[in-house]
Amino acid sequence: MFLFVIIAKPKPNNDDFRKFKGAYVKAYINFKDELGAELLARHYIDDIGWVFEKIDKVSWLTEKEAKKEEDVYKAFIMANENGRSLVFHAWSKDLKLKH
Repeated sequence: MFLFVIIAKPKPNNDDFRKFKGAYVKAYINFKDELGAELLARHYIDDIGWVFEKIDKVSWLTEKEAKKEEDVYKAFIMANENGRSLVFHAWSKDLKLKH
């Protein structure tokens, strides 16, 4: 299964738009072709009201690797059953980054 780490932001008509500036989305996509998996990830993110910005990382995830972390394994199992699992790690609009 492919695991994409994608940077996304909420669409203006999304309720999350007022709260969040953006998110890292871990998209677990159960599809054997990378391009097809990427297109599915983009579709699923768009479908729930977020805008795809860019791929930060992509990797092939095996069950053995997924079992190393409980939350990763739960997402892996869900993607096996449903074809996908999206996990959002969002940051608020109030977040101030220090340089």
